Amino acid sequence: MSMHDQLAALIESLLDIDVEELTVDSHFKDLPGWDSVNAMRLIAHIETEFAIKLPIKEYLKAETLADVQTLIARAA
Repeated sequence: MSMHDQLAALIESLLDIDVEELTVDSHFKDLPGWDSVNAMRLIAHIETEFAIKLPIKEYLKAETLADVQTLIARAA
């Protein structure tokens, strides 16, 4: 499974949206149900799924799925 697919599956499970709607250019602020609580939940899931730990300020810079994928790749 690709990193995009893993990340999309995490988002799908958190927000109950169709994974087919997510692209690397999807902006988090445009996702239905996106809020600060879901952002923190996603960060926790990312760190568990990908076995990484990043400062919160790094995540706050990420606006799209591509941005998060870059963070994960750099941390791995």
